[in-house]
Amino acid sequence: MIDRIRLCGIGLIGATTAAAIGQVGAPGVDLHLIRPVLEGDARMIALGDSFSTPTFTIARVFPQAGLIWPHAGLTAFSTGINTLSGLATFDAGTTGIEYVSAGPFDYSILRDSPGLPRFYALPVNDIAEWYFDGDVVYSDGIPTLGSLRVNAGTINPLLGGAFSQAGERVRFRPLFWSAPPDQPTVDLIRVQGAPGEVAAWDPSSEARPKWYFCEDPNIDPPRAPDALHVNAAPFDIDLDADDPTVSFNGGKQAILGTESYYHAAGGVFYKADPTTGERVPGLYYQFLADNSWSYEGFGSTLLPSNANDKRYTCEQLAHWLDVTTLDRDQPTFFFYYLAAEMGTVEELAGFMRAMVEQSQTAADDVGLTDVRHCIVVPHLHLVTGLPFGEAVAALERNRDAAFIVAQERPDTAALSIYDATEGVFFSSPSSGAQWLIDNHYDVITYGTQTVDLINRPGGARLLDMSLLHPLDQASAALFTTVAGDVLAAAPLAARSAQDPCPGDANGDGVVDTADITFVVSNLGADALCGISPPGDADGSLETSTADVTFVVSNLGNVCP
Repeated sequence: MIDRIRLCGIGLIGATTAAAIGQVGAPGVDLHLIRPVLEGDARMIALGDSFSTPTFTIARVFPQAGLIWPHAGLTAFSTGINTLSGLATFDAGTTGIEYVSAGPFDYSILRDSPGLPRFYALPVNDIAEWYFDGDVVYSDGIPTLGSLRVNAGTINPLLGGAFSQAGERVRFRPLFWSAPPDQPTVDLIRVQGAPGEVAAWDPSSEARPKWYFCEDPNIDPPRAPDALHVNAAPFDIDLDADDPTVSFNGGKQAILGTESYYHAAGGVFYKADPTTGERVPGLYYQFLADNSWSYEGFGSTLLPSNANDKRYTCEQLAHWLDVTTLDRDQPTFFFYYLAAEMGTVEELAGFMRAMVEQSQTAADDVGLTDVRHCIVVPHLHLVTGLPFGEAVAALERNRDAAFIVAQERPDTAALSIYDATEGVFFSSPSSGAQWLIDNHYDVITYGTQTVDLINRPGGARLLDMSLLHPLDQASAALFTTVAGDVLAAAPLAARSAQDPCPGDANGDGVVDTADITFVVSNLGADALCGISPPGDADGSLETSTADVTFVVSNLGNVCP
């Protein structure tokens, strides 16, 4: 095993004024980098606050983006344990459960261990914690800890068809958080999938191998779970494609009264080839989001210090990213979508740089080969504590900061829903009606739904009572559709990292001075587990001055 200690780097690039952007009013920057998320084989990870959580009706923009944007089909998604999720619903089979989450709960974990105030805040939404003392009681007639099922009633109408159906193969990878060695973990969990499909493992000693440690989970034997991190069971199990549901059972007599823990952290549902079991290409949607999060929570290098401290480290992100990866070569797109926050342009840009750097570092640690980022500026909404006029200014500062970071980084784009909707405040039945009509969004169709946004109760009011979130599913679909249309209008110029393009170190499809800068900024980087480091233009598995020479010799190359 390799001892790994990583710190998230925060880009300290000189501040750029908003005036230097020169794109105020534009819907985005470098959107060609993100355009391939539409239609093709892609992994999409939304990071955010309550703007990005998949509510029961999925009345949020980016959960809908994973469902209604044009793509090759939703073939996979991951989820935590949440009783009100629109993606998958958890039905508890016992009492005595607590959830590690924002909202009415908190991020304290190991709740029944006095003197051990440990917190885990990676927003997997949520972790369910069982402590098997005398207070745990199985519900009458339900011999399981609980079951997690695809919420077909919400997903299928948005997809315009079933996530899965008879004749297809659907698999599930269980995820769990591991307590430290000084706290007992239950030693047996059984998983029930399709009829006749039952698997079991010991979460106190067995977990899926990790690329993070230069292991190959496809061939290596199970490893010890990593304490204080999300791990995966050492197997994936087949589900019933007509009703993808997985049940968890610890065995009543074996665990009751043992004063041991089990922390369920959700899992990955994915379609697989009937013969090989490998994933089916298409869109793989994920999210890391919880209520009331902030830029700072996503860009931190620190552990949380109290029950509502919303921070996590690169290492925690990397472990989650590792066990939820189905294919390291699948292009990965991180989307950052939060409510606008207060601060100067320079301060906001600093937070955004930290967010992107954190995700990129974790992706590098896992060995993902094609990673891109998009900072999304939301629709016009009220900012807590500010009058309307100041809220507009705050939103525009967030937009300017996002554009600055996108211009600095060759792997990052920015998309402004605020500018794409021309700053309309959809706060009343008539406020945005003319804009909707003029731009042909008065009637929208998404999945199997067609909604007249003008002639319906509430009319063109698309925001809730706090004038913050989308009012309902159709309102969110409008913003999702606008964002998708902006991306669809971008040139399809980005390439896959696997396509040959000599000298294109930063992957933007053109060999120019930006590639030289990219190589120089990564000089000295070495290969990790046989994966080329950033800036390795000549394939030598190290980034050196030879790569600068290689880029210079290929200046002017343009790749399709």
